[in-house]
Amino acid sequence: MYHLNDEYLWNIYAKEQLETSNRLIARVAPSWQIIDGLILKGSIATDYTTEKIENKESSVQSYLVSNPSGSYSLKNRRYQTITWGCNVKLRQKPY
Repeated sequence: MYHLNDEYLWNIYAKEQLETSNRLIARVAPSWQIIDGLILKGSIATDYTTEKIENKESSVQSYLVSNPSGSYSLKNRRYQTITWGCNVKLRQKPY
Protein backbone atom coordinates (compact mmCIF):
# COMPACT_ATOMS: atom_id res chain seq x y z
CA MET A 1 0.00 0.00 0.00
CA TYR A 2 1.36 3.40 -1.03
CA HIS A 3 1.24 6.27 1.46
CA LEU A 4 1.88 9.85 0.38
CA ASN A 5 3.28 10.63 3.82
CA ASP A 6 5.95 7.89 3.48
CA GLU A 7 7.03 9.23 0.08
CA TYR A 8 7.27 12.77 1.46
CA LEU A 9 9.43 11.69 4.40
CA TRP A 10 11.61 9.55 2.13
CA ASN A 11 12.34 12.54 -0.11
CA ILE A 12 13.25 14.68 2.90
CA TYR A 13 15.52 12.24 4.77
CA ALA A 14 16.92 10.03 2.01
CA LYS A 15 18.20 12.81 -0.27
CA GLU A 16 20.79 15.26 0.91
CA GLN A 17 22.66 18.16 -0.70
CA LEU A 18 25.47 19.85 1.22
CA GLU A 19 26.94 23.12 -0.05
CA THR A 20 30.05 24.81 1.28
CA SER A 21 31.35 28.15 0.04
CA ASN A 22 34.50 30.03 1.07
CA ARG A 23 35.43 33.48 -0.16
CA LEU A 24 38.44 35.76 0.30
CA ILE A 25 38.38 39.37 -0.86
CA ALA A 26 41.59 41.36 -0.37
CA ARG A 27 43.10 44.64 -1.57
CA VAL A 28 46.42 46.39 -1.00
CA ALA A 29 46.96 49.98 -2.17
CA PRO A 30 50.33 51.45 -1.15
CA SER A 31 51.66 54.85 -2.23
CA TRP A 32 55.20 56.22 -2.38
CA GLN A 33 56.35 59.80 -2.52
CA ILE A 34 59.30 59.67 -4.91
CA ILE A 35 60.23 63.36 -4.60
CA ASP A 36 58.30 66.41 -3.42
CA GLY A 37 55.17 66.64 -5.54
CA LEU A 38 55.63 63.29 -7.35
CA ILE A 39 53.59 60.38 -5.95
CA LEU A 40 53.40 56.81 -7.24
CA LYS A 41 50.33 54.78 -6.25
CA GLY A 42 49.81 51.09 -6.85
CA SER A 43 46.96 48.70 -6.21
CA ILE A 44 46.41 44.96 -6.32
CA ALA A 45 43.20 43.13 -5.43
CA THR A 46 41.90 39.56 -5.48
CA ASP A 47 38.56 37.80 -5.19
CA TYR A 48 39.03 34.06 -4.52
CA THR A 49 36.00 31.77 -4.13
CA THR A 50 35.72 28.01 -3.66
CA GLU A 51 32.50 26.00 -3.73
CA LYS A 52 31.87 22.38 -2.81
CA ILE A 53 28.53 20.70 -3.62
CA GLU A 54 27.94 17.18 -2.33
CA ASN A 55 24.82 15.19 -3.31
CA LYS A 56 23.78 11.98 -1.56
CA GLU A 57 20.79 9.81 -2.34
CA SER A 58 20.04 6.65 -0.36
CA SER A 59 19.25 3.40 -2.06
CA VAL A 60 15.57 2.55 -2.49
CA GLN A 61 16.11 -1.20 -2.18
CA SER A 62 18.37 -3.29 -0.01
CA TYR A 63 21.73 -4.46 -1.34
CA LEU A 64 20.62 -8.04 -0.65
CA VAL A 65 17.44 -7.83 -2.78
CA SER A 66 18.77 -6.23 -5.96
CA ASN A 67 21.27 -3.76 -7.35
CA PRO A 68 21.60 -0.60 -5.27
CA SER A 69 19.99 2.52 -6.70
CA GLY A 70 21.57 5.23 -4.56
CA SER A 71 23.99 7.81 -5.84
CA TYR A 72 26.75 10.16 -4.70
CA SER A 73 28.29 13.11 -6.50
CA LEU A 74 30.81 15.77 -5.57
CA LYS A 75 31.55 19.01 -7.43
CA ASN A 76 34.40 21.38 -6.60
CA ARG A 77 34.63 24.79 -8.22
CA ARG A 78 37.19 27.57 -7.88
CA TYR A 79 36.98 31.15 -9.11
CA GLN A 80 39.78 33.69 -8.90
CA THR A 81 40.06 37.27 -10.10
CA ILE A 82 43.17 39.42 -9.76
CA THR A 83 43.23 43.11 -10.69
CA TRP A 84 46.13 45.52 -10.48
CA GLY A 85 47.13 49.00 -11.56
CA CYS A 86 49.37 51.96 -10.84
CA ASN A 87 49.39 55.68 -11.49
CA VAL A 88 51.71 58.64 -11.03
CA LYS A 89 50.51 62.02 -9.76
CA LEU A 90 52.41 65.25 -10.12
CA ARG A 91 51.36 67.92 -7.65
CA GLN A 92 52.59 71.40 -8.16
CA LYS A 93 52.82 73.74 -5.22
CA PRO A 94 50.78 76.94 -5.59
CA TYR A 95 52.85 80.12 -5.96
